[in-house]
Amino acid sequence: MKNFIGQIIEQHGEFTAEISIMFSAAKGENAEEIFEEIVADWYGLEPSEEEKESGVFWNDHMTYQAGAFYQITKATYKELKLKGVFHDLSIGREKKTNG
Repeated sequence: MKNFIGQIIEQHGEFTAEISIMFSAAKGENAEEIFEEIVADWYGLEPSEEEKESGVFWNDHMTYQAGAFYQITKATYKELKLKGVFHDLSIGREKKTNG
């Protein structure tokens, strides 16, 4: 299992907000694809084909997209999870991938 921190970038008119999250990828999974799925589902809206291709998603008058993501060590992941520093989106994925 590899662990990551990723940024979701929201654009609200002139204002930009960056939301940091944590997620994991099991052996053999593509972390970039997982991150893109998380971002596409960020507001629970069904993205259009155009949005999927561009990687920029719309929610009313704002957009959101994937920013950078970085691999972190297992120890760092556990510490950040314990402290509740970032939203951990691995929990929901574990249920989806493990049945």
